[in-house]
Amino acid sequence: MSERQPLVPLRGISKHFGEGPALVDALRDIDIDVFPEQVVGLLGPSGSGKSTLLNVIAAIVTPSAGRMSLDREAVFAERWLRSDLRRLRLQKIGFIFQFHNLLPFLNSIENVAVVLDLAGVPAETGRARAQELLDYLEG
Repeated sequence: MSERQPLVPLRGISKHFGEGPALVDALRDIDIDVFPEQVVGLLGPSGSGKSTLLNVIAAIVTPSAGRMSLDREAVFAERWLRSDLRRLRLQKIGFIFQFHNLLPFLNSIENVAVVLDLAGVPAETGRARAQELLDYLEG
């Protein structure tokens, strides 16, 4: 039987902001494994690095050091290993932000369908699926 592999392994992840005497360690040498279907909660006071860690995992913030894989693909090893981080996020990451990030010039169906459009789903199919999802959420 094969050993279960983590979906998101992090090794030695650090993130520093500023430099010199103004240097702040937001994350210092973080090791964590997140497995498929596992629910993980991050607890800590404001400013302890929870959002920074999630933004690193989502490839929104570049770590200062360490290694990270997503779904068995090495994506960071002291530098990003993929040139198109937008495509990485589209293919491998689902993220619900703490505050809404709707595009104000799109209606609700268009806001839901925009990710499907970016994934190459035909516009009519994407709008229909977006409507299904919104109907489901209201139900």
